[in-house]
Amino acid sequence: MTKDELVKLVNKEDFLEYMSSLSKDEVQKLLGEKFARMIGYDQKNIHHCYDLWNHILHTVDNVDKDVVSKKDITNLKIAALYHDIGKPDVAMYKPERKQQVYYGHAKKSEEIAKEELTNVGLSPEEINKICFLIEHHDDFISYHKELPEYQKGHEFLREIDEKSVAEKMIENKYDFEKMGLNKDQIRIACYYYAHGNAPTFKFPNGKDTRDLEIDVLDISQKMMSDEYLKEYIPTLEDYNNLMNICRADANAQTELYIENGKTLCSRKEKNENINSVEKVLEEAYKKLDEVKCVIDSSLFLNNVIGENQKKIEIEKDAKKIQTDYSNLEKKEIKDNGCK
Repeated sequence: MTKDELVKLVNKEDFLEYMSSLSKDEVQKLLGEKFARMIGYDQKNIHHCYDLWNHILHTVDNVDKDVVSKKDITNLKIAALYHDIGKPDVAMYKPERKQQVYYGHAKKSEEIAKEELTNVGLSPEEINKICFLIEHHDDFISYHKELPEYQKGHEFLREIDEKSVAEKMIENKYDFEKMGLNKDQIRIACYYYAHGNAPTFKFPNGKDTRDLEIDVLDISQKMMSDEYLKEYIPTLEDYNNLMNICRADANAQTELYIENGKTLCSRKEKNENINSVEKVLEEAYKKLDEVKCVIDSSLFLNNVIGENQKKIEIEKDAKKIQTDYSNLEKKEIKDNGCK
């Protein structure tokens, strides 16, 4: 398939009807085996009411054409076409949850799309924008308009405001893995730079931020270097387009799923969350400029990590003193012949 053919295909007025009418062999001939394998692929997940192929087709069809330029609408529809193409490669059934999960599918889909779109003949600029949308279409899946009190401070769930959204933008701009940080440390670093203070949440393994120290001074210096910028830095327009993809994706999922009288997922809630993220995008994006400023890392190190470290050392000293005193008492009892 050529670039012109792909562009013409995704922009067909009757895209959903036309693509739904194709046989598996016809889809394979038109788009290749990785698309054909999605036909009839049961996603086995409460969030999905369609098989993988029909989910893809409805997502493309759901892209809002009225809020973006003609060029952007093409990029958005191509991104929607590829956004879940990597799911079969990472699928894993979870018996305890009685459903299938697809950890890492966005990154896998991006890798497949990048190779195929390069072969089709799209420009590097077009591929960068499209692949950003594919790789990050689930970025805000854990973001909620409101969280109950017991879930606030959760290491995974986040309540939507400009600071929490800025966390993800910071993560998407800087290559923290290249800096040597693991997943949990990246979460801590992004929280700190977005909020201006250390997080207090705990991780599933029971560790808190004291167990996962980060060298803010070293990280800040690296963030000021072009060496640690991501290959593609998304614009504010990219994030607005991302909301379009997220909404199209959500509207191609289960409308309402209730189990034991409890709503586990709904299109309405997902759309409300997306709308809330969209409202704070501009303010969140401004925080990226604040990160460029000189950060008073010593304040963080001294007041946050320093205080935590002091507390740990005091606790260690107290335990040591208690142990030494206990040993001394035992020795005195022994020396005095007591039992």
